[in-house]
Amino acid sequence: MRTLLFIYILFVTVVVKIFLADASYKNARNFYRYGEISNALEEINKAIAKNPNEPRYYKERAKILFVSSEASAVADLETAHRMNPRNLVVLRDSIPIYALLTEYPEKTAAAFKFLQGYLPNDVGVAVLLAKYEKNLGLGELYKASLGRIRFLRPDLLEWYSDLVTQ
Repeated sequence: MRTLLFIYILFVTVVVKIFLADASYKNARNFYRYGEISNALEEINKAIAKNPNEPRYYKERAKILFVSSEASAVADLETAHRMNPRNLVVLRDSIPIYALLTEYPEKTAAAFKFLQGYLPNDVGVAVLLAKYEKNLGLGELYKASLGRIRFLRPDLLEWYSDLVTQ
């Protein structure tokens, strides 16, 4: 009976900790949305402290840290990717952050190239990548993304005509 009670208490503790971490994550996103960067950083750090195994939190902190430090943002993006390299949400949502890394163009190109290879049949990712690759002047990667779009859904090039026009 004591073992069962112990397991129950442990389970409830873990669930509450994860719930509180998600609440801090949500608060961080709201603070960031309204430009309250220091509060956003405080909340996302609370979320990470409560649940350090959630890659979304590191991606969110990277977005918040980007405002003050590209190096810290890169470190958190890499941590999020290492934690779960197959998490589509983290991978897709990190694309705009990588695109803003002016101090680390090689990291941006490497991340985009990885995503092209890892998600070759995800046309949504290909469109998103092509948009940023074009703007960043990543010619070869841009051509590869356009080729994937043409192969998977050529009609999208009509919808996103700005991808193929100069």
